[in-house]
Amino acid sequence: GESGSGKTMACRALMQLMPSPDLHVRGGSVMLNDVDLLKLDAAGMRAMRGRRIGMIFQNPSSHLDPLMRIGEQIAEGFRLHQGSSKREARAQAIDLLRQVGVPDPASRVDNFPHEFSGGMRQRAMIAVALSCGPHVLIADEP
Repeated sequence: GESGSGKTMACRALMQLMPSPDLHVRGGSVMLNDVDLLKLDAAGMRAMRGRRIGMIFQNPSSHLDPLMRIGEQIAEGFRLHQGSSKREARAQAIDLLRQVGVPDPASRVDNFPHEFSGGMRQRAMIAVALSCGPHVLIADEP
């Protein structure tokens, strides 16, 4: 879609991540394995995010924690959603950084987001989304 056509808002609506509580979906349905995502309450949607549905946000700078190392942000998905130990999650984070094209992932895993270029931050954002092992991945113009 063209710029300004509502792609980002549609993605956010699907994930129940609207920027204002005054904004809401007024009709329709979005089905995932016989579950209407638009009818889920907040707790139900939280259970879907990450493991069932992942999202790659358009602006990684506003979605990566500037005080947390890139590897920790990726490893968090492996620990919380896949039950990996801290050591396993770090190794998985390095492997995922390699898969998304980050050069020298073993040393870059300890960098903070500001130490990555814009393109590298986008790759890190993709790795964060993939670390949860989602069934569906929504990409908002990566």
